[in-house]
Amino acid sequence: QYIEDFAAGDHEFVLVMRYFFPSIYFFARGLNSGSIINIIISILISLLYFVVMLLFAKKLYYKGVIGINSKDTDSKKYAYNKSHNFKVKKPTTQYFNKDLKVLFRSPTFFINCILINIIWPIFIFLIFKIALPDYTISFMRDAISNGDTTFMMRVSILVLSVSIIIPAFNSLAASAFSREGKNFHFIKYIPMKYGIQWREKYLLSFIISFIGIIFYALPFFIIIHLPILKILLFILFIISSISIVCLIGLLIDSLFPKVVWDDEADSLRENYNAFIAMGFSLLILGTICGGGYFLFDKNMISVSDFTIISFVLLLVGNILLYILASNKISYNIKNQEVV
Repeated sequence: QYIEDFAAGDHEFVLVMRYFFPSIYFFARGLNSGSIINIIISILISLLYFVVMLLFAKKLYYKGVIGINSKDTDSKKYAYNKSHNFKVKKPTTQYFNKDLKVLFRSPTFFINCILINIIWPIFIFLIFKIALPDYTISFMRDAISNGDTTFMMRVSILVLSVSIIIPAFNSLAASAFSREGKNFHFIKYIPMKYGIQWREKYLLSFIISFIGIIFYALPFFIIIHLPILKILLFILFIISSISIVCLIGLLIDSLFPKVVWDDEADSLRENYNAFIAMGFSLLILGTICGGGYFLFDKNMISVSDFTIISFVLLLVGNILLYILASNKISYNIKNQEVV
């Protein structure tokens, strides 16, 4: 269908995808118009991506001890500079970086916990095209400008669903303690309060999930010409939804952490904490969205009523769970036996 639309002169799909892959967009324009400028822009964007990934990899990778003991002059110079230019960082920053590097260095953790935050728009796009084929960019813009309440209700439910499902599926919070494995004693014996440690794990889970969602959601909101007030409200939706899922995951994983595993895949594949946390998260989603849409369909509430009620429920849920987490997670860690 997309090929037929493109051949017919409808370039809407390409115009949307340029926000996700700008280098390909400029390359296609260059081939179509014969413009060397667009080709150069495409190459520069690709080079920029490459440089950013190299810098990112450099920050997340440390050279091994083999290079330090080598006779190579550069390796010795590197070791000398590292030892003499050592900088003391805040313990909380170091703790945060430690967990972040584990996620990115391990292929298993990266695929299961990080990759879903990158590729989820593909599934949403396919669902839209299968279930709602008429929902083109122009259709959505017209619906917003015409004040279509049914459309806005569906968008609200979509935003809420993505904001709960993605952090529930990536298991960042629900495997935060289980990922420590045999190194769980590190949590118990380092001179850092348990309350600080679980909050750092919460912060890591929240930030990765939030970036993965807002990176795609914000351009989508702008493309369909969503009013700025609605965008701000949806951002609050995203923040409160991710937060409540992270708190649920940390509470459950601190209670029954799976610290005995032979490889990293077992810590996730045989860890039922992620499924339990996912079940609670989906229950919250079904209650809010299912109940809200039912009341909306019966003309008992408006879209504005739904957004306000949903946000209040999520806010109250976050406050109650945070109080519970503050009292229980530290206690759970303290009483967890070290393998």
